[in-house]
Amino acid sequence: SLCRWREKFRSYRGPPPDQPERVAMDLNCLRMESIASVERVAVIGAGASATAFLHYLSKELDDREKLPPEILVFDDSITFGPGYAYQADAAEQLFNGPVRAGSMFHDDPDDLWRWLLETAATSPDQIPSDLHIGPNAYLPRSIYGRYVHDRFAQALDRLRRRGCIVDLVKERVADVWREASAKYTIRSNSGALHTVSRVVFCTGNTPHADHYGLAGKTGYFGMPYPLKEILSDIPSDASVAILGTQLTGTDVAIGLCKRDHRGSIVLFSRSPELPVIRAQVSEYRLRHITQDAVSALQHRTPGGTSLRSLLRLLRREFLAGGDNWRHLFFGKHLDDGVLEYFRASLAAIMQPSHWQSVMIAMDEVIEECWNALSLSEKKRFQARYDRLWLSRRAPIPAPNAYKLYGYLASDRVRYQPGITAIAVDAVGRFSITYMQTSNPSNLMSTCDVDVIINATGPARDIEHDGRAG
Repeated sequence: SLCRWREKFRSYRGPPPDQPERVAMDLNCLRMESIASVERVAVIGAGASATAFLHYLSKELDDREKLPPEILVFDDSITFGPGYAYQADAAEQLFNGPVRAGSMFHDDPDDLWRWLLETAATSPDQIPSDLHIGPNAYLPRSIYGRYVHDRFAQALDRLRRRGCIVDLVKERVADVWREASAKYTIRSNSGALHTVSRVVFCTGNTPHADHYGLAGKTGYFGMPYPLKEILSDIPSDASVAILGTQLTGTDVAIGLCKRDHRGSIVLFSRSPELPVIRAQVSEYRLRHITQDAVSALQHRTPGGTSLRSLLRLLRREFLAGGDNWRHLFFGKHLDDGVLEYFRASLAAIMQPSHWQSVMIAMDEVIEECWNALSLSEKKRFQARYDRLWLSRRAPIPAPNAYKLYGYLASDRVRYQPGITAIAVDAVGRFSITYMQTSNPSNLMSTCDVDVIINATGPARDIEHDGRAG
């Protein structure tokens, strides 16, 4: 399966380590001209990335006099377009950016806002009447999923009107290999074989890593979504541990509290890092870590540049706005207490955040930065920095941070860093061992819970994700 793909594509250097909500596609990077001229293209996955790809491919066909290709889109989802990230789910799961920053298309930043206005006029029942709508509002992910679904359908319609044959194959891809003819063969789960000239991977995130070997244990949920279904399976008096304290963990904790969960709720993590809260951002033009600057690094180091070289450029970008870059990446911890941290962070969100504006502007160069790194530097980044980077790239939406602060202040939820191990006792309960980081002696303690929900984020290695086998 996926592990075999890695063996067969040893030269593939991988996508950027993050999955930004705003999908910015680069025509030059995707080589649309060459894709538009081949006979048959396979798109594996039918979520937000596939939607953006098909959108730009349809624009390329509009602009060029070429025979349109035949396209096979593989996905075993019930609905094509929203994908895993934006499926219909609990309303408290918010898209982690305001409407004005939520367009899927880098060359049309107002597209999401325009879709909301069109939908309100033509299909008002799709938008809940109590939902606050505005350029600075945060939408439920399920509403954003409808936007992606509509744009997926729009791209298909445009392709088909141009004469392109588009087949939606509701199957999971089991294997891909390259033939001697330089074409590719795709095998789906049913055993059907498809020969194509190009393969576009839009597979999104891997399942969450099972760090403690809990797969198959009663009471363990290896994936936190669909959250609505998982929460309905948890007894209201069960003690719950949530592994992960960032965006996904926050979604789960709020979902439990909104359903009047009576049992204890603890957000566990290995590190003392606390989540960053989305502040006010503004449009920002990169001055140092630009496409030209990254291209110059690649030219000087054709074997792949170093992480340090890219970080120097990013550091200059932060310093230009007076930001202490070390504090930004290594200062969000428990020294002053959880409640004090949230109070200070929430008080600051009304002020413009230069560094968060920089991180959003990084969308335009993130892929170039990743491709510029040598393979060894990519592995170093994945091993040491990618969780930290993702937490800064995807802050918690302000409305959910406010809710979580209230639940923390009322002791309905608590944070516990320093987790070291999880065992299952004789009666099937989970025993979590953690280090008391607030204690100078770092004494070890244990906590017994009935349910564990894995919200640690996607696995970094496809061979160590949460799938059995």
